[in-house]
Amino acid sequence: MATTVYTTQAKMARLLSPDGLANFSDHDQSGTPDTDVISDCIAEATETIAALLWKRYTANTLASSVLIQHWATVSACYFLCIRRGNGPPASIAAEYERIMGKDGLCERLASGNITLADVPMKVCNVPTFSNVTIDRRYPREKI
Repeated sequence: MATTVYTTQAKMARLLSPDGLANFSDHDQSGTPDTDVISDCIAEATETIAALLWKRYTANTLASSVLIQHWATVSACYFLCIRRGNGPPASIAAEYERIMGKDGLCERLASGNITLADVPMKVCNVPTFSNVTIDRRYPREKI
């Protein structure tokens, strides 16, 4: 599991409402939200986004993006809603499809069709070259 997460339980409660969060996560029917279930959904959302975007961005730069935090919150709420075979609310399902669906924003970001504003990309994605010349008089030397 990634050590950097992109959303929190509080952000999920703001999107789903505290009662909605408790209702979807309360698997043992105790009347309180199950933090383990919520943590699993946060981890799944983080790993899903990371799997697509870590080739272009670092974990810390992704965590600093408000847009990525929103995407992770929507994804975590979506995963929480479908956890027990329930359908997610239509607004969350539509937002999740816009973000993570085929040709969604996350896929376009991963392919390089769009970029995150004010979030630097990994340096390794920048084309580079070197002006190193090899002196053929010393064949045993390595670079």
